[in-house]
Amino acid sequence: MRMRRKSLAPEERQSLSRGAAEVLVSSVPWRQAGIVALYMAARGEVDTSALLADAWQHGKTVLLPACSRTEAGKMCFMSCAAPDELCAGPFGILQ
Repeated sequence: MRMRRKSLAPEERQSLSRGAAEVLVSSVPWRQAGIVALYMAARGEVDTSALLADAWQHGKTVLLPACSRTEAGKMCFMSCAAPDELCAGPFGILQ
């Protein structure tokens, strides 16, 4: 799947990400959710920035995975209320 994802043109990847976000934000479960768990896209993954913006705009609690800085290989979900709370984690991915 990674090879297939990497083979997509950036424009196609963005178009597919936008389409996925549009479907999700228009769904009943998304609209009713008070808490959502997302991730910060890396290495050509589906771009979640539109989902993050929508969640924050509508007052949802956003949980993002974060790598422990003290325990190698350990991750947990942390609440993030705004983009300015993000910082680069051990692998350079925002968390």
